[in-house]
Amino acid sequence: RSAIATAVEAFANSALDQDGSATFQEVLAAFRLHFPLLASDDRLEPALFGRLLAQSYFDKYREPLSRNTSARVPRAQQEYLRLRVKSAGPVDATQLNEAKVTLRRAMKMEGVGVLVKRTPGGEFAVATLLPGSPGAANGNILPGDVILAVGGEEVAGMTPQELAAKVLGPRGSFVSLTLRRHALESEDGSLERVLSVRLKRSDAAVAPDSLADVQTVARAADKRPVV
Repeated sequence: RSAIATAVEAFANSALDQDGSATFQEVLAAFRLHFPLLASDDRLEPALFGRLLAQSYFDKYREPLSRNTSARVPRAQQEYLRLRVKSAGPVDATQLNEAKVTLRRAMKMEGVGVLVKRTPGGEFAVATLLPGSPGAANGNILPGDVILAVGGEEVAGMTPQELAAKVLGPRGSFVSLTLRRHALESEDGSLERVLSVRLKRSDAAVAPDSLADVQTVARAADKRPVV
């Protein structure tokens, strides 16, 4: 069974139900929010997604997935009957997370061992660093650092899934994180440190890096993020 089929099945089981209707475009868009590694047509053709979705629906409900063909609209805009994307209440993420790990392994995509959390202000902050990971071995990332950008792209407005997709990449490739550290008090007022850290992606333990991969600047705390 392919990792993509596993991802579609997990999505169907966790994020869909029969209490409504939705178009193919709406369902595909919701799937790509959960699995941003498959967000492009090159990674997952819509036609293949449609076939896998129909099979997962039949496996779950033992009935075929049907559309409202009476509407004179393109097929992708026709509504599925008895299928909707869950919008109320939390989605059970257990199967989704297992499918994401399977997909990452199949695509040979690895990260840097930095676990993040949302701050009360909606920013992404470093929660912890996995021991032996590139983020921990670098020695310049601290819990509480706020992530401003990944690869030069600001993360403001991203979902956690989109942020993860930006950080993940092939083993051995590099990704840069722009971080903001808590404000410092100086004679000129409140300052903050902005760090640019370059990390090699790997899920295996790595040796500590030198400090040469870090660029640091101090700036007034009310300035816009430097990327």
